[in-house]
Amino acid sequence: MIDPFLASKLIYNRLWSPGSTSGAARTLRNELDWRPNNSVKRLNRKQWAVIGALVLVLFVTGLFSVRTVRRAFYWRIHHDEVIRPWMSLPYVAHSYRVPPRILYEALKIEHPPHDRRPIRKIAQQQNRSVDEVIKILLEAITRARQHPPPNAPPPSEPSP
Repeated sequence: MIDPFLASKLIYNRLWSPGSTSGAARTLRNELDWRPNNSVKRLNRKQWAVIGALVLVLFVTGLFSVRTVRRAFYWRIHHDEVIRPWMSLPYVAHSYRVPPRILYEALKIEHPPHDRRPIRKIAQQQNRSVDEVIKILLEAITRARQHPPPNAPPPSEPSP
Protein backbone atom coordinates (compact mmCIF):
# COMPACT_ATOMS: atom_id res chain seq x y z
CA MET A 1 0.00 0.00 0.00
CA ILE A 2 1.31 3.46 -0.91
CA ASP A 3 1.45 6.15 1.73
CA PRO A 4 -0.92 9.02 0.63
CA PHE A 5 1.48 11.69 1.89
CA LEU A 6 4.35 10.16 -0.10
CA ALA A 7 2.17 9.86 -3.21
CA SER A 8 1.11 13.51 -3.01
CA LYS A 9 4.74 14.55 -2.54
CA LEU A 10 5.77 12.58 -5.65
CA ILE A 11 2.99 14.16 -7.73
CA TYR A 12 3.91 17.62 -6.46
CA ASN A 13 7.58 17.15 -7.30
CA ARG A 14 6.75 15.73 -10.73
CA LEU A 15 4.45 18.63 -11.67
CA TRP A 16 6.56 21.43 -10.24
CA SER A 17 9.98 20.20 -11.19
CA PRO A 18 11.78 22.38 -13.72
CA GLY A 19 12.05 19.48 -16.17
CA SER A 20 8.33 18.86 -16.57
CA THR A 21 7.41 20.71 -19.72
CA SER A 22 4.51 18.64 -21.02
CA GLY A 23 1.41 20.66 -21.88
CA ALA A 24 -0.84 18.81 -19.41
CA ALA A 25 1.64 19.23 -16.57
CA ARG A 26 2.09 22.93 -17.36
CA THR A 27 -1.70 23.52 -17.48
CA LEU A 28 -2.25 21.61 -14.25
CA ARG A 29 0.61 23.47 -12.61
CA ASN A 30 -0.90 26.83 -13.60
CA GLU A 31 -4.36 25.86 -12.35
CA LEU A 32 -3.10 24.50 -9.03
CA ASP A 33 -0.59 27.25 -8.37
CA TRP A 34 -2.03 29.35 -5.53
CA ARG A 35 0.89 31.70 -5.29
CA PRO A 36 -0.05 35.31 -5.96
CA ASN A 37 1.08 36.95 -9.13
CA ASN A 38 1.15 40.54 -10.26
CA SER A 39 -2.32 40.41 -11.80
CA VAL A 40 -4.03 41.10 -8.43
CA LYS A 41 -6.36 44.07 -8.83
CA ARG A 42 -5.84 47.04 -6.52
CA LEU A 43 -8.91 48.73 -5.04
CA ASN A 44 -9.69 52.32 -5.96
CA ARG A 45 -11.06 55.02 -3.64
CA LYS A 46 -14.70 54.30 -4.39
CA GLN A 47 -14.30 50.63 -3.53
CA TRP A 48 -12.47 51.49 -0.30
CA ALA A 49 -15.29 53.90 0.59
CA VAL A 50 -17.86 51.14 0.06
CA ILE A 51 -15.82 48.75 2.22
CA GLY A 52 -15.46 51.42 4.90
CA ALA A 53 -19.20 52.12 4.87
CA LEU A 54 -19.93 48.40 5.17
CA VAL A 55 -17.56 48.05 8.13
CA LEU A 56 -19.15 51.10 9.78
CA VAL A 57 -22.68 49.70 9.29
CA LEU A 58 -21.60 46.34 10.72
CA PHE A 59 -20.01 48.08 13.71
CA VAL A 60 -23.10 50.17 14.46
CA THR A 61 -25.38 47.14 14.03
CA GLY A 62 -23.22 45.14 16.42
CA LEU A 63 -23.20 47.99 18.93
CA PHE A 64 -26.99 48.29 18.99
CA SER A 65 -27.39 44.51 19.11
CA VAL A 66 -25.16 44.30 22.17
CA ARG A 67 -27.06 47.16 23.85
CA THR A 68 -30.39 45.45 23.18
CA VAL A 69 -29.24 42.10 24.51
CA ARG A 70 -27.70 43.69 27.62
CA ARG A 71 -30.89 45.62 28.33
CA ALA A 72 -33.02 42.50 27.90
CA PHE A 73 -30.85 40.51 30.30
CA TYR A 74 -30.78 43.39 32.79
CA TRP A 75 -34.55 43.64 33.07
CA ARG A 76 -34.92 39.88 33.10
CA ILE A 77 -33.03 39.62 36.40
CA HIS A 78 -34.17 42.90 38.00
CA HIS A 79 -37.68 41.96 39.12
CA ASP A 80 -39.03 43.52 42.29
CA GLU A 81 -35.81 45.17 43.35
CA VAL A 82 -35.61 46.75 46.77
CA ILE A 83 -36.60 50.38 46.33
CA ARG A 84 -33.65 52.69 46.88
CA PRO A 85 -33.52 56.51 47.13
CA TRP A 86 -31.60 56.87 43.86
CA MET A 87 -34.32 55.16 41.79
CA SER A 88 -36.79 57.13 39.70
CA LEU A 89 -40.50 56.35 39.72
CA PRO A 90 -40.49 54.99 36.12
CA TYR A 91 -37.61 52.69 37.10
CA VAL A 92 -39.53 51.37 40.11
CA ALA A 93 -42.65 50.96 37.99
CA HIS A 94 -40.71 48.98 35.40
CA SER A 95 -39.08 46.78 38.01
CA TYR A 96 -42.38 46.03 39.78
CA ARG A 97 -44.35 45.76 36.52
CA VAL A 98 -46.95 48.40 37.37
CA PRO A 99 -47.96 51.51 35.40
CA PRO A 100 -46.00 54.60 36.48
CA ARG A 101 -49.19 56.63 36.90
CA ILE A 102 -50.15 54.44 39.89
CA LEU A 103 -46.98 55.49 41.71
CA TYR A 104 -47.47 59.15 40.82
CA GLU A 105 -51.09 59.02 42.00
CA ALA A 106 -50.01 57.40 45.28
CA LEU A 107 -47.65 60.30 45.94
CA LYS A 108 -50.30 62.80 44.75
CA ILE A 109 -48.04 64.39 42.18
CA GLU A 110 -48.53 65.09 38.49
CA HIS A 111 -46.99 62.62 36.07
CA PRO A 112 -44.71 64.76 33.90
CA PRO A 113 -43.30 63.16 30.76
CA HIS A 114 -39.72 61.92 31.00
CA ASP A 115 -39.55 62.43 34.75
CA ARG A 116 -36.25 61.04 36.02
CA ARG A 117 -36.19 62.61 39.46
CA PRO A 118 -34.89 60.21 42.11
CA ILE A 119 -37.11 59.27 45.03
CA ARG A 120 -34.76 61.21 47.32
CA LYS A 121 -35.53 64.45 45.47
CA ILE A 122 -39.29 63.77 45.39
CA ALA A 123 -39.25 63.16 49.16
CA GLN A 124 -37.33 66.39 49.68
CA GLN A 125 -39.83 68.36 47.54
CA GLN A 126 -42.77 66.89 49.51
CA ASN A 127 -41.10 67.45 52.90
CA ARG A 128 -41.27 63.75 53.70
CA SER A 129 -38.65 61.22 54.65
CA VAL A 130 -37.37 58.83 52.00
CA ASP A 131 -38.57 55.87 54.06
CA GLU A 132 -42.09 57.30 54.15
CA VAL A 133 -42.15 57.75 50.36
CA ILE A 134 -40.85 54.21 49.84
CA LYS A 135 -43.54 52.87 52.18
CA ILE A 136 -46.25 54.71 50.20
CA LEU A 137 -44.85 53.31 46.94
CA LEU A 138 -44.81 49.73 48.27
CA GLU A 139 -48.42 50.06 49.45
CA ALA A 140 -49.46 51.38 46.04
CA ILE A 141 -47.67 48.51 44.30
CA THR A 142 -49.36 45.98 46.57
CA ARG A 143 -52.81 47.50 45.88
CA ALA A 144 -52.14 47.59 42.13
CA ARG A 145 -51.15 43.94 42.09
CA GLN A 146 -54.20 42.87 44.09
CA HIS A 147 -56.60 44.82 41.90
CA PRO A 148 -55.10 45.22 38.43
CA PRO A 149 -56.63 48.05 36.41
CA PRO A 150 -58.98 47.11 33.55
CA ASN A 151 -57.33 46.61 30.16
CA ALA A 152 -54.07 45.67 31.88
CA PRO A 153 -52.24 42.52 30.80
CA PRO A 154 -52.17 39.71 33.36
CA PRO A 155 -49.10 39.82 35.61
CA SER A 156 -46.37 37.41 34.62
CA GLU A 157 -45.04 34.87 37.05
CA PRO A 158 -41.55 35.71 38.32
CA SER A 159 -38.97 33.27 37.10
CA PRO A 160 -36.91 31.43 39.73
